Amino acid sequence: MQITVLKDNQAMRDGTIPGHGLAMLVEAEGIRVLFDTGPDDTIIANAATLGVRLDPLDAIVLSHGHYDHTGGLAAVLAAVGPGPVKVVAHPGVFDSTYSGPGPGQLRPIGMPLEREAYEALGAVFELSEMPVALGDVLMTTGHVPPLHPLRRAGLWRNREAVPYPDDFRDDCSLVARLGRSSALLTGCAHAGLRNILYKAQTIVPDGPPRVVVGGLHLGAADDDEIREVAAEAYSLGVRTILPCHCTGDRAAALLQECFAGKVVAIGTGSIVTFGPHGKVAVTTK
Repeated sequence: MQITVLKDNQAMRDGTIPGHGLAMLVEAEGIRVLFDTGPDDTIIANAATLGVRLDPLDAIVLSHGHYDHTGGLAAVLAAVGPGPVKVVAHPGVFDSTYSGPGPGQLRPIGMPLEREAYEALGAVFELSEMPVALGDVLMTTGHVPPLHPLRRAGLWRNREAVPYPDDFRDDCSLVARLGRSSALLTGCAHAGLRNILYKAQTIVPDGPPRVVVGGLHLGAADDDEIREVAAEAYSLGVRTILPCHCTGDRAAALLQECFAGKVVAIGTGSIVTFGPHGKVAVTTK
């Protein structure tokens, strides 16, 4: 399996356009899945710079509805069209979401367009709270139960006209089988990394995640929480973490210090290649 990072806050390859957001092309056993689309159409330019074709795509998976993960969806659909493209997400992906200190001081951060606009560009949505299989080796987590408390400060959701602290009901991740282990791909891990790892273990009980790739949303976490996340991830079998996007520089540095396994930074242009049993190699295209 191989992952090409097409959009991240940081650039690891000259000529690529970094920016707040995330998009990763996942290729595994003949299946090509785009995991998130970044905030805008720069994913198209980055793919061209890296010499990566976006089409054909077997599916696009949206980790959640925030603009920095869905803002490039229209551009991608236009680039790979015409024709239907399966888009997999949680049913809550179109909920109105906001950022700000509280009601009356909120800015929208949800999907830029309505569902019908994406469908007009060829999107065929498969919205499911349950895991969705994409070939034999890739599967979404579906809804992730909050066994551990969630970090909700500053993020809000609105389904019935009154904003409330976001419960991140639409947050889902992608699990890839790697023989007797697996890799976990997170968008922002708003559902909490520990919660997501527990859910992933129920999906692939014969091969729990040994690798975590993606945003971990730890920028506002205190040192003790980061250490707890690192310790529990290791206890659950994770041996390599590749943090990016919303993880936060301080959190990434602390993970380097306290995680008992390996921590490797990635960004726009990084290529992550997986071997059996969770072996990982990172290069720059």
